[in-house]
Amino acid sequence: MFQRVLICAAAFTLAASAPQLAAAQGSIDNSALESAQFRPHERTFGLVYTLPAEINETLQATIAGPLTEQLLVLGLETEAIRSNIPHITVVHIHNADPTTPEKMLKALPKPPSPLNVTLKRFYTTEAAKGAGQPWWLDLGVVKEGPGFEAMMAYNTQATAALAPLRDGPLPRVTGPVFAKMGDAGKDLVKTLGVSGVNVVKDGKELRSHNPHNTLVYSTKTFTPELEAAMNKLAGQFNQILPDGMPASFKTVSIVELAFSGNVTREIYRIDLENGTVLNVATGKPVSR
Repeated sequence: MFQRVLICAAAFTLAASAPQLAAAQGSIDNSALESAQFRPHERTFGLVYTLPAEINETLQATIAGPLTEQLLVLGLETEAIRSNIPHITVVHIHNADPTTPEKMLKALPKPPSPLNVTLKRFYTTEAAKGAGQPWWLDLGVVKEGPGFEAMMAYNTQATAALAPLRDGPLPRVTGPVFAKMGDAGKDLVKTLGVSGVNVVKDGKELRSHNPHNTLVYSTKTFTPELEAAMNKLAGQFNQILPDGMPASFKTVSIVELAFSGNVTREIYRIDLENGTVLNVATGKPVSR
């Protein structure tokens, strides 16, 4: 019953946002999808859950050292120092307009109540198999429980509400990545600007979203040798944290991101308990 209510709510949100989507399509440029090169990156904004302090502390105390050491051994110096605010993504959109975060805040559907999930299992991911780049080292979310279901339902709602604000596809899913995608992924990129998100079709929620926290963001070629080394490292981390970590998310944030999806700054922070919004730069509350 709980899941059915969430899916119905997501379907209603998608239907309600259809006029906005239609109106916005005229300003969305998908021409980059025909190019063999990545679309030039200007500005990407997104909605994310930042990791709780206690989770960051555990990761810092257990795997941060071995991770940095191995990245340096593998010649991945940029990856070792790349900035990122640890997070779990809801949805990302590309738009060079600097007022996009304010528009996102106004369009944002009501966030869920605080979410309790478990972070477990390290693994590597490619943007598209055989594309070469980008690739990531991720920490997954256990795919069960009310917190996970609420997280997935909100992805459906937020994607429908925020994707119309894009100016085109995310650069990282264009060029060689788009060329290697399957038909389902290509369709999501064409219609929403990004793959790996949930949609409602014919009254049913279609899930391709995979919530996770990313520890390494790379645009180096993911050679078989590099993949083997990183997969071995992921296996070692799974031995260090075999039971995963319970995490409680009490805020969701509008942020700015770099090409690979790493968060470079937090803009607005929304409290999941009372809905209040904080402007992170000024430290002052703002109204929606």
